[in-house]
Amino acid sequence: MYKILIKRFLLVLMFVLSVSSCRQREHANKNTNTTENLFKIDSVGIVTLHPMEAEFLEINDMFLAVPTALSYHKDNFLIINDGADAKQLVIVDLEKRTFCREIQKGRANNELINLWDVVVFNDDLFLSSINERKIIKMKYDSGARKFHFSESRFFPHQFLHCSPTNVGYLTFASASSGNRFVRWTESLEPIDTIGSYPKDGVVNYVDAENGALQSDFTFSPEGDRMAISYKNIDYIDLYEGDDLIKRIRGPQEYEVTVRTDNLGNGNSMTYVTPLHFAYKSISASSSGFWAGYIGLKPPSGIVPTQDMNRIREVYHFDWDGNLKRIYKFINPIEAFAINEDSNIMYCIQNDPEPVILMYKL
Repeated sequence: MYKILIKRFLLVLMFVLSVSSCRQREHANKNTNTTENLFKIDSVGIVTLHPMEAEFLEINDMFLAVPTALSYHKDNFLIINDGADAKQLVIVDLEKRTFCREIQKGRANNELINLWDVVVFNDDLFLSSINERKIIKMKYDSGARKFHFSESRFFPHQFLHCSPTNVGYLTFASASSGNRFVRWTESLEPIDTIGSYPKDGVVNYVDAENGALQSDFTFSPEGDRMAISYKNIDYIDLYEGDDLIKRIRGPQEYEVTVRTDNLGNGNSMTYVTPLHFAYKSISASSSGFWAGYIGLKPPSGIVPTQDMNRIREVYHFDWDGNLKRIYKFINPIEAFAINEDSNIMYCIQNDPEPVILMYKL
């Protein structure tokens, strides 16, 4: 009798351990998933956007110097990074057809020497600068339809991109590490690191630094998913929490080598060769994320021009990473933003001078 009970107990124990092991392997595979989901540009509908079909956004007395980035605020504002001007941030009130300039160049709490990054999170704006390791929060007053300086903070380490999350901040660090992102508390204490590099198409990926494989990232409205677009190789990563759930490669499947050159005095520079321009920016919406694609490989020995670094296509994915539609531009654009309520894509076109175009999608 006892032998039978012991035998049954051992069988149950082995079953439990087997299930636990499978679950651990499944979780590990989810965290280290490198399965590629190739997509082809002829697999979905393609919409061609011609500037002759667009409407110009006319704002009295508004002059843009060298705009580099564009974001949409859900209360009908456009946020423009126009860093060449004395005041680097342009806020356009689409409802009133007015604009204002904010963020003077300087070292005061409400100033930045060089505005690099602009993130719209919930109702507020978060502005940052690489070299200063600084982030500025501008709080939105819905009654007055104004953005006011709220606070500024300094990170202990440099970063190339920074975004608030539901639980703190996430930065794309400029320093080398086995992981790609650093998660911070609200008080800017580092919690942990997350993220991985792709293996296929990247030689020396284990030596990759964030300076070589730079990225832009955005969060779903609920904050549970993060989409990441690479700037030098045509990959898009989709994370749920800490888990990589899909790694999308395409459409051209670039291959690069990560190189590190010794500059002397303990300094080095890490970069990819040959140079490719892949994804330039990524934007979130309720229906999914929108990735701006350049898709160019500058000829060897040619100094890249600004025109080579402009967006030629925008890919619209749902939050499961399925490609839904492709938008092709007759004339390349500098930046874009999406208003899904009005079904409008706002675009900055810099040729021959900066203008904002509105395409009805």
